[in-house]
Amino acid sequence: MPPGGARRSPDGPRYHHPHDPRGRRWDLSQNTPGGESTPPTDTPDPGAPGASAAPPGPAAPTEPTDPPAGLQEQVRRTVAAARRLVTSHVDLAKAELSEIAERAKAAAALIGVAIALLIFVAILAPVGTALFIGEWLFGSIGWGVLHGVLSCVALSLVLILAALEIPPRRLSTSFLGALVLGIVVAVVLGLAWPNQGFAKVGDAVIPGVDAGVRTLVAGLALGALVVGILGFLVGARAGGAGGAIGGLIGGAVAGVLIGAFLAISFSVRVGIALGICTTLIAWPAFAAMALRSYDWSVLKARYWPGTTIETTKETIEWVRARTPLGRKP
Repeated sequence: MPPGGARRSPDGPRYHHPHDPRGRRWDLSQNTPGGESTPPTDTPDPGAPGASAAPPGPAAPTEPTDPPAGLQEQVRRTVAAARRLVTSHVDLAKAELSEIAERAKAAAALIGVAIALLIFVAILAPVGTALFIGEWLFGSIGWGVLHGVLSCVALSLVLILAALEIPPRRLSTSFLGALVLGIVVAVVLGLAWPNQGFAKVGDAVIPGVDAGVRTLVAGLALGALVVGILGFLVGARAGGAGGAIGGLIGGAVAGVLIGAFLAISFSVRVGIALGICTTLIAWPAFAAMALRSYDWSVLKARYWPGTTIETTKETIEWVRARTPLGRKP
């Protein structure tokens, strides 16, 4: 080996990097402006003589490992995890049900308002129709109110009679009779026939009375006379002399009121309105006449469990006959 540390090779001479006495390598690839090499670095050359690797540092401390859990601990952890899972599902269900309940409350409130409006419409429609017809046909809303009230009362009474199982045929014939009576009243009062008749009687019998009240006076007199005689006859037949006197007085008072009413000169529209009132009053009155021959014991039998009671009594007697109530001697 040639002096100076150089070593030849077949490919040419090779040189090793010079080192300082402490084993630091000079960097020959870079020169300073003065032509000197860069001072040696503190990084030792791995191949330099005397260079050795840095001593290894202390090993990192390792955490102590827990001993494996026992069967009881694993069961406890499993139960706790299952409990947490169930609790989370329950909390989710509560939150969702709470939201659903809020929506249901809002929907129920809206539906309640809608039902209330429908009920209001169901009430407003017939009431408004009755008022409109009363104003349109008869010239006054009062007729609409009166017809509406009488209609409700008549239908209520007829429905009660139907619940008592009055034959539907009897209810139908009662309505037809009331309708005919209403038509007669409408024609008679609408054409003012009683007023004209009282006027003629007054002109013939009491011509000296003022013409403005002559018709009324004639109506009062004729009404008291005719209805008083009818009351006298009915009272005499029902209660003898006392009944006859009472019938006469009562008939005379009623006749005065009837005569005063008939002495009024009604228009055609008012006559028709009065005819409708007569029909609505006479319909339940005619239908209720069926109660005079109504057998109330049949009604009790219809709504009394007589068959069950009798069968139960027979069963008790049969059991007593076959079951000794005490020991035989």
